[in-house]
Amino acid sequence: MSTDGPGPSRRAFRTVTTLLVILVLFNIGGALWYVNRPRPVKPTALDRQNSRTELFMRMRPDSNAIIFLGDSHTEYFPLHEIFPGLPVVNRGVSSSTSAQVLARAIGSCGPAPSMIFVQAGINDLFQRIPVDSFEASMTDLLDTLHTTFPEARIVLQSLLPTMDAGMDPDVRRCNEVLVRLAAERDLAYVDLYPTFASGDIIDEALTYDGVHLTAAGYFKWAEMIRPLLPQE
Repeated sequence: MSTDGPGPSRRAFRTVTTLLVILVLFNIGGALWYVNRPRPVKPTALDRQNSRTELFMRMRPDSNAIIFLGDSHTEYFPLHEIFPGLPVVNRGVSSSTSAQVLARAIGSCGPAPSMIFVQAGINDLFQRIPVDSFEASMTDLLDTLHTTFPEARIVLQSLLPTMDAGMDPDVRRCNEVLVRLAAERDLAYVDLYPTFASGDIIDEALTYDGVHLTAAGYFKWAEMIRPLLPQE
C-alpha cells in the first residue's frame, strides 16, 4: 500500500535542516548585534579636563577660600578631612599639565581667595614637554594669579620625585625654576622634594604606584603646609 507525503527519514531531514538554518541565522544576528552594539565612550584626559573645568565654573568658591590648584597629587589630597576647620577648596584635576592648570586657574578661584596653593608640572615631564615650556607656563600662571587676585597669598610648591630615576634630573631642573620664580615674586615656597625623596626616586613608603601618594605621603605633605595656614 502506498502513502502520501515524505517518509519519516525525509521529515527528520527537513526538521534538522530547518533547525540548522534557524541556528545559523540566530548566530549571524547575534554576531551583527555584537559588532554594532552600543559601546560606552571612553573619556579622554581632555574630556575630563573640560568636565571638571565646567564643574568648577558652576561651583565658584566663596570669598576668602583657600584654593589648591594642581594635578592628581592635589585632586586626591583629602583636604577637607585633614583641615576640617578651614575653607579649603580642592581644584586639582588629574593629568593636568602646567598649561592646563593655567587655562582654568581664574575660573577655579572664585572672586577673592585668601590663599592659593600651586603644585603642578609632573605631567609636563610625562608628556615630554620641555622644561623651558614648563617655565613659561608657570610664569604666566603666577603672574596671572597675582594680577587677578592681588590680595591673595600665593604659595608655590615643588614637584615631587617619582619612581623613575631617569626623570629625576628634569624634576630637579623644574624645581630650580620654581625656586627662582618664587624668589623673584617674593612668594612662599614649600620644597616637598627632600622630604619625599630617597636618593633620586620617591620613598617607596610614600607612594603606591611610583607617582601617587599613600596616606603617609599626604599626612607628610599636610604637616609641611600646616604652618602656612590660618589656625583651624
